[in-house]
Amino acid sequence: FPSHDTLAKEISDASISLSGGFGPLAELSEMIVQKQLGYNNKAIVILNTDGFYGNLIKFFDEIMLKNFAIEDSKSFYFVAKTPKEAVDYLLNYVPKEDSSDKIIMKGGKYDLSKVGKA
Repeated sequence: FPSHDTLAKEISDASISLSGGFGPLAELSEMIVQKQLGYNNKAIVILNTDGFYGNLIKFFDEIMLKNFAIEDSKSFYFVAKTPKEAVDYLLNYVPKEDSSDKIIMKGGKYDLSKVGKA
């Protein structure tokens, strides 16, 4: 039987990460990875209420700075400071035609030439 989380991801049009513990963090990470790999093309919003996700967003920036992900990875998610900003983004969200990741694949082969090199 599919879990509640699996079913929610399958029937949802978007994901909004609210302040929380490890569960919401795991779900956010999973949605970003699914989008990166082309399994979904859904809007992903990080609602950064009172700066709750500030350190995580800095960590995401560090991942890109160290070339463990390309800078375009920021396009997989949107950081909203307020619920209104999150809703406005969702109402105007237009999915990319092809969300499959050109990041980890280059010419049909894994491109590891820049991984970990700043």
